[in-house]
Amino acid sequence: MAKTCQVRNNTHLLPSLPHAVMKLLEATMDEEMSLSYVAQLAGNDPGLASQILRLANSPLFGATKSITSLPQAAVNLGLVTIQNIAVTLSIHESFSDPALTENFSMEQFWWHSLCTAVCSRYLALHAGIDTPEEAFVAGLLHDLGQLVLIRRDPTHYDSILQAPRTGQTIIKAERRIWGTDHASIGARLLEHWNLQPLLCDAVRYHHHPLYDIQTALPMVRLICMADLLSHHFASPMEDNWDEVVHASERLLSVSRDTLEQLKDLVGEEVEKASVLLGFKASKPCKGGITSGRSLEEMEQRTGLRSKALDLSMLVGSLHALMLAQGEDALMDSFFRGLGILFDFDRALIARSTSGNQLHGLRSMGTRHDDLVTQIRIPVQPGTIWEEAFTCKFPVHFDAFCEGNESRIIDRQIKGFMGKAYLVCPLVCQDERLGAVVIGISRQEWEEVRASASVLMLFVRQFANALRGYKYKELWVKEHAINAAILNASPVGFLLSNIEGDIYFINPGGKNILGIDGNGCTLPGMNIWDYFSLGFNRRDKFLDRLAKGRPAVLNGVEIHAGQTGPRYLDVQMLPVSLSGTDRVLLVIEDVTAAKLLERERKEKTKWLQEELARRTMQLKEAQKQIIRAERLGATSTLARQVAHEVNNPLSIIKNFLKVLKIQSASGEVETDTIDKINSEIDRVAGIIRQLSDFSKVQSGAGEDVTGHIQKAVSDLEALMAGSLKPRGIVLEVDVPQSLPRVRLSEDALKQILINLVKNAEEALDSQGRCRIRAFQDRQRPEELVIEVADTGPGIPADIREKLFDPFITTKGEGNSGLGLSVCYGLVRAAGGTIMLKEKEGWGAVFEIRLPVAY
Repeated sequence: MAKTCQVRNNTHLLPSLPHAVMKLLEATMDEEMSLSYVAQLAGNDPGLASQILRLANSPLFGATKSITSLPQAAVNLGLVTIQNIAVTLSIHESFSDPALTENFSMEQFWWHSLCTAVCSRYLALHAGIDTPEEAFVAGLLHDLGQLVLIRRDPTHYDSILQAPRTGQTIIKAERRIWGTDHASIGARLLEHWNLQPLLCDAVRYHHHPLYDIQTALPMVRLICMADLLSHHFASPMEDNWDEVVHASERLLSVSRDTLEQLKDLVGEEVEKASVLLGFKASKPCKGGITSGRSLEEMEQRTGLRSKALDLSMLVGSLHALMLAQGEDALMDSFFRGLGILFDFDRALIARSTSGNQLHGLRSMGTRHDDLVTQIRIPVQPGTIWEEAFTCKFPVHFDAFCEGNESRIIDRQIKGFMGKAYLVCPLVCQDERLGAVVIGISRQEWEEVRASASVLMLFVRQFANALRGYKYKELWVKEHAINAAILNASPVGFLLSNIEGDIYFINPGGKNILGIDGNGCTLPGMNIWDYFSLGFNRRDKFLDRLAKGRPAVLNGVEIHAGQTGPRYLDVQMLPVSLSGTDRVLLVIEDVTAAKLLERERKEKTKWLQEELARRTMQLKEAQKQIIRAERLGATSTLARQVAHEVNNPLSIIKNFLKVLKIQSASGEVETDTIDKINSEIDRVAGIIRQLSDFSKVQSGAGEDVTGHIQKAVSDLEALMAGSLKPRGIVLEVDVPQSLPRVRLSEDALKQILINLVKNAEEALDSQGRCRIRAFQDRQRPEELVIEVADTGPGIPADIREKLFDPFITTKGEGNSGLGLSVCYGLVRAAGGTIMLKEKEGWGAVFEIRLPVAY
């Protein structure tokens, strides 16, 4: 009874999970805990973190895409799945110690647990239960209580394992001795670890009778059924298969066909799960997991003891590698370790170089150790060297040559070593550092092959140390290069704290700041003492740096004691050195550029002022020119007007003399009076056209627009009466979709009337006059109007002065102002008018007017 109380009531006897896992479980139980914090907790244990990532990417836990980080695993899989993975790994680690009882097989126990887990997941997927990963974990842990009881009382449990042979179940035997059973103990343990209640209940009730299980929640029914299937698959009996199928239909409504499919794939799935989880598992014999350890398991225990001895001997050799000072001492320690640990008497170390070659570095016990540096071995596909690098494991020369052809250099290495050899790759984090060649016959290698893992552990440690020396050498070179750059650079580099106390300054910085003395440290000097900054501006930069943000000073004036001002560009970058906040300052002397910029600005200002003065002079000169041109144009126009008006006035004067003579005789002829009246009308027409010419600006402007279609329509109505009787055909090609132009419709109509009247007078009788308008495709901002006639055209001597006032080809009776009016209106609107030649036509006038948008 004392034993019963001890097992049932003392919770402190229940095993604890590792600290990292316990913290992780506490975090996952808190609904308000962030996923990033859970990922951080898991990352505190590197082994646990790597295993979680490995299993998170496996199909066991529902991975659908690659997961590369713990935060990603937490987001994609959820807290419950992370919790299940961590518990699964930790339980295997905590309970896989083989020192339990001789009649209990740990490998068979894990096979049964894995089989139950696989069945649970499969049944969950086919029974519509949406937590197959939790079902997998529950199945894996359902018999966990057995391990607790075996650990606490192995002697009594040894007798319990014999119970099935006496016709008594293990559950009854457990209750007889301890008053409880492994299902209850397992459930209490999971509750002790704060796992989910449904999972705990599934473990607690999985051995209850089916009639009782039938009313339980789905997870309990699922684990009970999976346990039945696992026992059946371990010792198949066709007689009870129907009972198993019937139970499945009652508990989960899963059909026989579904179970038949499970029967076909369960073995392969259990093997996959054991590989993914890293569990060693073997299918139980007919007696189940109570049949004792297998011969293979016993041999493994012996092998483990042998490995432990090898590892204890390895410690001293590894310690010697760690204490080696320099690369030569490291290789000496490695050679000694090969002799102490494995009794090897000859070896060669070769280093990888560019071009996929191995160069001999050091050798021990060979025929010609002094020639080792002359060895050059090409590493090519299909060679023993590439094979060793690929498999990351020792490869023996004789074994390799059984299925591959050796090269001359490979056989020469055999001669150099004095016997066959073993190639061990020197690889560190997938970086090929070189190879170790050990002189050993194939028979000797077979005798020590069991220690290959210890050998590779020793070789990998040597590779790590060799890589450290390699990068130390690179660091020394880089340090020398950096020092040379800092010393030769004209740019200053300083290191200070945020307050400005200088810890380091290169020669360039000293030169810029005008600091004398040797060395790179300046105790008691502060960079802010050199800058001409007000306190407010300085505090602003200090606050920015304290917040870890960079700051820039452009063209800051410094106090360096030199004659004349000095200006610097300064970049201040916050950096962290060994956990301490520092500021890296990069300073550049921009005094010359600053002075040049100042000179450039002064010259630019002078040029701008000079340009403004000259511009005013040009404007004034232009006004005078325009004034003079206007005066000249006015006088020219006055002379032309006088000339034009004098002609009819002279005729009127002559007719008045005739009229005077006729009145004296008493016979006044009406013809004379008519001619006088005609000449007066002629003078009035000249004056009227002069008035129109003076108003050419009135029909154009930025706000004045008009439609060519409307102007043409009005023109057709006006001119039809005079054109048709003379046999002149007016052709119009003006689309209605044309845009408006920057000219009024009245001005457009006046231009078209003048041009059509000119065409009418040029044709005299019979002929065609065409008005065409279109929008230019190459210059859509312009509308083109063409007025063409089939007359004789314009004489060459008139064309150059065609648009001047009083120029005409029609003889007396015409003022010659029509085209001048057209020209003025078009130009005022920002357009152009010109005379063009086109085959089949006489005079062709092309007008281009800006479109009004």
